Amino acid sequence: MSAIRNVVLPAIALMLLTHLFLGQITIVQGQSMQPNFRPADRLIMEKMSLYFREPQRNDIVVLDRPESTALTIKRITGIPGDTLEIQQGHIFVNGSEVAPPYDIAPRWRVIVGGKEVSAPSRYGESHSSYGPIVLADNTYFVLGDNRDNSNDSRAFGPVPRRAIIGRIWIRYWPPERFVIFQ
Repeated sequence: MSAIRNVVLPAIALMLLTHLFLGQITIVQGQSMQPNFRPADRLIMEKMSLYFREPQRNDIVVLDRPESTALTIKRITGIPGDTLEIQQGHIFVNGSEVAPPYDIAPRWRVIVGGKEVSAPSRYGESHSSYGPIVLADNTYFVLGDNRDNSNDSRAFGPVPRRAIIGRIWIRYWPPERFVIFQ
């Protein structure tokens, strides 16, 4: 009984504290973050940095939205105080057009259900328009990297700061795509 009290209980407490305050594992669901993240990629989300600094533009964050049963992974495009507008798929922040945060290749390999499917010539060719809006204090505008196939702030609006629970830190699976994100 003393082994349980001296070893197992502290180990469980340490795991719970790590999960609540430091980080946790998450799995990519869906295609909204392709080409950077594919369905079933395994990621480690870190929470610690958000205790010391506010989320920044281009951070890849994990959202816990009350209207969704699953955690959501998106990229921050607008931060509090920004004026954001999308004109026929072109994103403007504070009057300046912003480029996608990834290189555009002539063709991407898209994996759905473990099988390669026909891919668009590039991601983000959506001709949608949105705004302009000015982001209020403690609100962020998030988009999926796959602009044509993403349920994001264009659909559910800016997200409150409290919905952002962590930043993506490491992709550890599959091993050949291992990367540590800044």
